[in-house]
Amino acid sequence: MLLLKIPHTRPAEKPLDKASAASVSGQFNGLTTKLGRRLFYDALQLSTQAYWQQQAALDDWCNLGNFIEYRTRLIAATDEKGQSSLLIAVRADRGRRFERVRLSVTAKSAGQLHRDVLDIDNLGEQPVLLELPRIGWLAFGQGQRERLRFKGSVFLKLEEALNMEGQPVDGFRKVAEIFRPSLAVAQVGEFVLRWGRGWNVALLNEQKRGLQERLYKRLVKSAGKLGRPLRARRAIYNLMSSQSSLSFLFWRKNLGRADQVRALVAGGGPGPGA
Repeated sequence: MLLLKIPHTRPAEKPLDKASAASVSGQFNGLTTKLGRRLFYDALQLSTQAYWQQQAALDDWCNLGNFIEYRTRLIAATDEKGQSSLLIAVRADRGRRFERVRLSVTAKSAGQLHRDVLDIDNLGEQPVLLELPRIGWLAFGQGQRERLRFKGSVFLKLEEALNMEGQPVDGFRKVAEIFRPSLAVAQVGEFVLRWGRGWNVALLNEQKRGLQERLYKRLVKSAGKLGRPLRARRAIYNLMSSQSSLSFLFWRKNLGRADQVRALVAGGGPGPGA
């Protein structure tokens, strides 16, 4: 398993607030789907891959008909704008890959059924996070984020599974399971929703925090040694460590192929917490 090297110290002079740590998702607003995928997909995919590496020790996957696997631990995610979503993790069973999978997810509340239908393209062993918009309000509608609960059971049904030639997989049959989910409340801004899927951006946020730390050391902490006016250096630091400046500095090296993030994932070292 690849490990990630992430700086953990924080500059004592100006700690990063929640809005700064969670500002990654704001960079995608207003972009078309096609352009957004071209610019940001690799960075999001690599950051989410790092998240799953950290989750690898948790053996809480359930099998559905020897076709796919899912986690009963749903993720309650909230971005920095206060928009909430409920995510379920799904992946193909070992050795399988599907051109398309269709799942129906149903929950019951106050005598009414709430159903989400999920179409998943190109599903392999790498997990994907899918939003449950109709079911999600059952958790988020109950009050404060810190007290979220999911009452009742979830009915998960595999409706369709096509192989990479677009044909029904051999031996396919509709299978279903009922489970009582647990709920993991993610930190604000830890996940974003893009292109119909959830993405973990903890690695990207950590890298922006590391960039802020380096700016602090160069511009503020070293001011005495270099003999420069501390007030002027602090003003430059405040400008360069703003959300927009950090985003620009980070993304100018990580648009498209996300070379900096890719090198980090390949290089090894301790990673961010799950």
